[in-house]
Amino acid sequence: MDWLTHSDPFIRAAFWIGSAAFAATLLISLQIVFLRMGLRRRERGSAATIAKWRPVVTAVAAGVPPPSIPVLERAERIAFFKLWLHFHVSLRGNAADALNALAVSLGCGQLARTMLDTGDRSQQLLAILVLGRMRDREAYKLLRRFAGHRARTLSMHASWALVQIDPAQAAEGMAPELIINGEWPVREVVTVLQLARTECEPVLLAMAERAQPAHLPRLMQVIEGLRIALPAPLLTRLLGDRDPEILVSVLRCVGDPCVRAGVLPLLEHSDWRVRLQAARTLGRIGGREDLPALTALLNDSQWWVRYRTAQAIAGLPFLAPGELAAVAGNTGDRYASDMLRQVMAEGRA
Repeated sequence: MDWLTHSDPFIRAAFWIGSAAFAATLLISLQIVFLRMGLRRRERGSAATIAKWRPVVTAVAAGVPPPSIPVLERAERIAFFKLWLHFHVSLRGNAADALNALAVSLGCGQLARTMLDTGDRSQQLLAILVLGRMRDREAYKLLRRFAGHRARTLSMHASWALVQIDPAQAAEGMAPELIINGEWPVREVVTVLQLARTECEPVLLAMAERAQPAHLPRLMQVIEGLRIALPAPLLTRLLGDRDPEILVSVLRCVGDPCVRAGVLPLLEHSDWRVRLQAARTLGRIGGREDLPALTALLNDSQWWVRYRTAQAIAGLPFLAPGELAAVAGNTGDRYASDMLRQVMAEGRA
């Protein structure tokens, strides 16, 4: 090593840089080896847990009491939870209840609540899924905190678990928050609340009666997604609003022919989106007497309005194919006739 003290400074720098790089490479290689050894150890432990518990879970799901139920060790909880969920998601009725009873007897509720408090993100998600499937009421307050978590996945699954545990309480406490808070996409709100649709109906109808205009479009989208029928007086009042966004969202929820008198004037609305949705709505609830008004809309300046109107006319249940062809021939406008014939051809195709 004496040569280092007398060599060029650049050579000395290169030597130490090379040595450091070699040491770093060696450390990374050792770390990879240790990680792979740990992974294989966990895989062997998971396989042993599954081999131990699969016969028990299978017997319980089949309604056959196992001869004995072993103790669930703390180290086995993650692999067991995954196995238990694998069975639970595909079972209903008595089999699901039997799996829940097994989980209760093994103390899975306490294990999952502890994991929810102390585990990493993936373990917290696993715990949320288990507690929701178990309908563990002791976890309700803890899950309520996670429903407002900044991580969307945890928040959504915690909300789903709350609906599983207590649909009525979740509908009362969460539905208004999910609708007013616009961070969640409407489809996710509908997915979560679908399990508590019956409990959500009075809550959402009460919200519709007193909702602020800024919240009405999103509220109507959720109501439409849950297929909740709005009462005719409320629909009639909402159809008198001036906001195009509100009118479009309300028209999508209309399914009662009693309110068609409130829909007809909207065929002449200044906003083409309202005219389009009014035409589609009349295609669902309209009668033969509404055909002239719909036919007139085939001359609209907006292509999409003409196209959706033609679809609405073609979908009217009381029009026979011959009558539809006659309507296309009697519009008095070549472009209107072509649009209706195009839609008829699409239907035949």
